[in-house]
Amino acid sequence: MIRLQQFNYWINGLPNGCRLCVEGDKTIIFVTGSCYDKCFYCPISYARRRPEAFYVDEEPVNDIDDIVRYIEIVGGRGASLTGGDPLIKLDKTIEIIRRLKSEFGHDFHIHLYTSGRLADLGALKMLDKAGLDEMRFHPVDLRYLDKIRNAVRETSMNVGVEIPVIPDYDDYIKKIILFLEEIGASFINLNELEVSETNKEAIMFRGYKISDDGVSVVGSRETAMRIIRWAKENNIKIKIHYCSAKLKDLVQTLRRMRRIAFRIRAGFQKVSEEGLLTWVEILSGERSLEIERLLDGYEYLYYNNRYYVHPDILENKDLINMLRERFKIRFIERSPVVLGGVSRENIIENTYDL
Repeated sequence: MIRLQQFNYWINGLPNGCRLCVEGDKTIIFVTGSCYDKCFYCPISYARRRPEAFYVDEEPVNDIDDIVRYIEIVGGRGASLTGGDPLIKLDKTIEIIRRLKSEFGHDFHIHLYTSGRLADLGALKMLDKAGLDEMRFHPVDLRYLDKIRNAVRETSMNVGVEIPVIPDYDDYIKKIILFLEEIGASFINLNELEVSETNKEAIMFRGYKISDDGVSVVGSRETAMRIIRWAKENNIKIKIHYCSAKLKDLVQTLRRMRRIAFRIRAGFQKVSEEGLLTWVEILSGERSLEIERLLDGYEYLYYNNRYYVHPDILENKDLINMLRERFKIRFIERSPVVLGGVSRENIIENTYDL
C-alpha cells in the first residue's frame, strides 16, 4: 500500500532516519563542503562550499564540543552527517559518531550521506565500528554500486540510497532499485530535485523547467510517482520514500525550528507557528517603576535600556496605546539561535514598529 502524508509518499515503510527527520528530531551536522563529485544539481550554498565549512543545523561550529553542547541544549533523538562528502574527512566523521554515541547513548540514531566514491571496505568497517546506524549512498556513478554491496554484506549498518529525482530518469532509477533489491539493501529515498541560487543556472541550461514557486524542478515529482507505482506493481520489497522539497521546508525544518525554539526561549518570548521567537520591546531608556507596575502580570526583562515583554501584552490594546504615547514600541520575531555567531543571511529577523 502507498502511504500518503501531506508532502511525501512511501511504500513498505520509512527508514528510521527519515522518520526522525520528518518529526523534526534530527540535528544536521555539515562536516565539510569538500566533494569530489561535481553534480550540476548540487543545492549547497556558496558559503558552505569550503573544505573547512563546519555547521550544526544553521550555526557554524569550531569543534565537536560545540556540537555536543548544541544537542544538549536543543534535544533531539538523532543526527545526520552530510556535506560535501563526510568521508573526505573520515577521521573527523568517525570522531563525531563516537562522541555522539558516547554522550547521548546507543539509541541516538546517526545516519550519513556519501556518494560512495571513498567508501572502501576499510572505511565502511570503521564507520560501522564507530556506531553509524544508517548509511545513505548517492551513487552518481554506477561504478559505486559495488560499495553499496559491500556495506550491505560486510557491515551491520542499515544501508540504502538517496538520490534527487531527475525528470524522466526512470530507467536509471529502476536499475538502482533492482540492484538494491537483489543485494538485500533496505531502502531508497527519492528526493524532489530542489532549486537553489547555486544550481538554478545549471538546471535551466540543461533544459529543465522550474516550478512556479521556484523551489523544485518540474517533472521530478511525476517521475518519482511513476517509479513508486512501478515498484508496487512489481512487488518490490525495499522501502521507497518520495520526499518533496516542501516536506523539507514546511515540515522537517519547521518542526525542528519549533523544537529548538521551545527549548531555548526566555520567559518573555513566545514561539510562533513558524518556529520563530517573538517578543515586544519597549524602548524606555532608564528603568521605570511606573512601567513595571503597568507590566504586572506579564513576563518581562529589563536590559540594555529597554523592556523585553511577552507578546501577550499585545492583547491589551489600551495598555499598548498608553505606552506608545510615551515610548517607542516594536514587535520582534527571530529564528532561534543557540550558540550565536550565525550570519544574518542564515536567520530570519523582522522588526515591526507598533
